[in-house]
Amino acid sequence: MRTPFLIRPQAARALRNSRRALAAEAWLCSHRLREKKDLHLFSGRIEGVTCPRIAVLGTDGAIGKRTTATLVVQALVDRGIRAVMVGTGQTTIIQGGRYGVALDALVPQFCSGEVENQIVAAFEGEDPDIIIVEGQGALSHPAYLTSAHILRDSRVARAT
Repeated sequence: MRTPFLIRPQAARALRNSRRALAAEAWLCSHRLREKKDLHLFSGRIEGVTCPRIAVLGTDGAIGKRTTATLVVQALVDRGIRAVMVGTGQTTIIQGGRYGVALDALVPQFCSGEVENQIVAAFEGEDPDIIIVEGQGALSHPAYLTSAHILRDSRVARAT
């Protein structure tokens, strides 16, 4: 009788990391890197977006913001509400998200404009009832400045 093959935790982590590296490399090979002239600065066009925007943010990284945003969009669509997700992380783009930008790969001066540009593109391309903006990074961690760009530049609904 053969014994089951066991893999040590360190080896399992290395295997997962190598799969992620391969996925990232495949994505980079299939997408040309954007030059500075192709990036957008904030223009104010977001003011023309008339549907509500909701940002899914968190207090730490890797806590399920993208998953939550995806499930919220799916639940809204299942109820007949035209919803679209705008991603702000690399994973959404690698997985084929239609609208999104990898904020952590941008020079900060372009973050605002790129968030705005993707939301406007989603609004003009889909005519949604609502836009869900996937969070990036963490609200409470000083190393994740991208959350501030998402809040300010997507002009998300404000509680009154």
